Amino acid sequence: MLAQVARGYFRFIFGVILARSARSKVAVFDLDNTLFDTWPLRTQALPERMIYDRVRPFTHVVELVNQLRRDGFHVLFITSRRFRFYGITFRSLLRIFSWRVAGQLVLVESPEDKIPYLELLIARYTLVHYYDDLSYNHEHGEVKTYQEVIERVNKLRLVYFNAGWITKLQNGKVD
Repeated sequence: MLAQVARGYFRFIFGVILARSARSKVAVFDLDNTLFDTWPLRTQALPERMIYDRVRPFTHVVELVNQLRRDGFHVLFITSRRFRFYGITFRSLLRIFSWRVAGQLVLVESPEDKIPYLELLIARYTLVHYYDDLSYNHEHGEVKTYQEVIERVNKLRLVYFNAGWITKLQNGKVD
C-alpha cells in the first residue's frame, strides 16, 4: 500500500516538474555507486539508514552535475531505494548541492522502474543524458549488472553514460 502511494506521489511530482521546466535538456543521475560512493559502506554491515546518512559523493561527479546545471540542463535524480529512505536521501543531496533539489528526486523500487520515467523525459526534452552504473553486488567482490535494463536503456533515444564511463569520471579521468 505504501509503495503504491509513493509511486503515485512521485508520478505526480514528476509531472509537475516536467510542466514547469523551461529547459530543453535534462541530465538524470543515479545515486548509489554513481553519485555516491555507497558500496564500501555496505561491507561494514551497517543498517541501510546509516549507510545513506554516511555516504559521501564522488567529487568529480558533483562537479559534473554542477557544470551541467550551468550549461542549462535540468538535473534530476532517479534511484532505486526503498521509499522510507526518501527523507535521508533528500538530506544527503541538500548537503552537497547549494541549488534547490526539492522535487528533483524520485525513488523507485527497482532499476526497471526507472524506464517509464526516462520515457517521459524523452517525450518532453530534446536532449536526455542518463548517468547510471546499473550495477550491484560491489560489496561482495563480484560486480554484476542489470543487463536487461541496460539493453532497454540502449534502445532509448538518450545519451547513456554507463558504468565504465562513470568509473573514469569518479577517478577524474574524463575530459
